[in-house]
Amino acid sequence: PDIVGGLVMRVGGVVLDSSVRNRLAELRRQMASAPVDTAVNAA
Repeated sequence: PDIVGGLVMRVGGVVLDSSVRNRLAELRRQMASAPVDTAVNAA
């Protein structure tokens, strides 16, 4: 299926996408661009 859950709406020329697929894709993009702390704390 194209939509697992959520809602995709077209209003005029704007697409409002709150589908699960879109939310997961956005999370993936955010995680891929997040800075990574490579410091290791040996406490």
